[in-house]
Amino acid sequence: MTRIIRTIAFAVLLLLLLGCGKSSKLQALLPQSPDGWKTDGGASNTDTSGVAHASRRSYAPTSDAAGKGAGKVTVQILLAEKNAEHGNVQKMAVISSAEMKEREELNGSPAWESFPFPDSDHHDLVIIPKPGTYIEIVAYKGSGPWENAENRKAVVRDFLNKIDLKKVGAVE
Repeated sequence: MTRIIRTIAFAVLLLLLLGCGKSSKLQALLPQSPDGWKTDGGASNTDTSGVAHASRRSYAPTSDAAGKGAGKVTVQILLAEKNAEHGNVQKMAVISSAEMKEREELNGSPAWESFPFPDSDHHDLVIIPKPGTYIEIVAYKGSGPWENAENRKAVVRDFLNKIDLKKVGAVE
């Protein structure tokens, strides 16, 4: 009887270990800092069994001009598990609350971008290179140039241009 329990426990542990560590694969796909930016600490990895695997990193501008008014940018790559409940996946997003976004196509992938409301404290861009794989780029309000909506879009696109969407889409 003890042998059966040990065998079952070992099998469960093995299955859990096989699912873990996907976030470290995603970490390697996070972008290098664009010109005028530096990483702000290390990457953070999250593996939630049955929901998703995610890796995120924050960046800080080295000057006000480089930041275009953004004080910080956070990039997350998230790979949802098959049949994961959408609400649980959404809870793992950088910005998990519902907000108004405009749908567009970027580099052949569907994307949703925040409307640049003047009083907004962040600007969010979500790209889906393949179903179940999400790239979220969030710029946070910094200085005066933030009020220019084009600056917000430019900042998130600077980071998008540093990501290889094909490599992200190829992760299983």
